[in-house]
Amino acid sequence: MNELYRSFQPILTEAGLKRFGLILEYSPVCKVLRGIVHSYLQISTTKPTPYPVIPDGTQAIYIAPHGSKIGGAQSRARDIQILQPGNYFGIRFYPGVLRYFFDINLFEITDQFVDEKFLPCCGFGELHNNIYQYHSFHERARVCEQWLLQ
Repeated sequence: MNELYRSFQPILTEAGLKRFGLILEYSPVCKVLRGIVHSYLQISTTKPTPYPVIPDGTQAIYIAPHGSKIGGAQSRARDIQILQPGNYFGIRFYPGVLRYFFDINLFEITDQFVDEKFLPCCGFGELHNNIYQYHSFHERARVCEQWLLQ
């Protein structure tokens, strides 16, 4: 199903990363989550910067050291403001599949970024703490994968 779908976020291209001064680490998902979770990624920045999100049908979980947000499908381009230097982690989902993990109506979060108060589920409120206990990107991806497989 999702082999035909290609997510496109210009900021994650070589030119986009260079323009915004970002470094990208990227990891595919385990076999069980293929076709549901697109990828895990981490961007690193040495300065505050906007992070443009372009509508491509995907939903994502954006994870920072101070908390996590879920981004619904976007109908217009918007910027997420990264206010501090550091590493920012993300889980990108194929269109419409968040409902497999969370009991939510995806329409309710279209064009929004919502926090753990919107999604009171097993471990979401502590996900950022669990991830940032580890320093390596691959360990953080493993924590996310284990959380999703629960």
